[in-house]
Amino acid sequence: MSRIGYIYSEDEDYPGQFGLWQANCSRSLKGKAGQAALRELEKALLALPKKRLIAGELENAQGEVCAVGALKKYRGTTETQASPTYDMEGVGRELGMPRLVAWKVVAVNDIEIDGSYVDAEGPTRYGSALRQFIPVTPEERYGQMLAWVQSQIAKEA
Repeated sequence: MSRIGYIYSEDEDYPGQFGLWQANCSRSLKGKAGQAALRELEKALLALPKKRLIAGELENAQGEVCAVGALKKYRGTTETQASPTYDMEGVGRELGMPRLVAWKVVAVNDIEIDGSYVDAEGPTRYGSALRQFIPVTPEERYGQMLAWVQSQIAKEA
């Protein structure tokens, strides 16, 4: 799956495009600005009163937030130029995250931490086990996101 602008696609414009994108994300996460953004994001996640994260929106009606929303709340920022509904990556950039770090944080929070498939128990008329998708809970998303952020932070020498 490659990413061009805000569009996700299974097609690459040239061989290795997605691998190159991921390598650039990795370099950005390991850079000085990326590490500073990850450290602040870790503080923002730890400061959340309720250890829950949502996906697909910056903040919902109940006040629950995604990872970028946690940083926005931590900073006390109320207004953004980017659309909080359609451009969470843009909100991350406005909060000082490098572009690829903001993209990766949104990708991990909204896409990679999604859920899992389990085989349903019992007989089936289809000949093979039925698979059921079990989405992660907001608490599980929080735990997995915090663990991912902490795994990306370089240890001080």
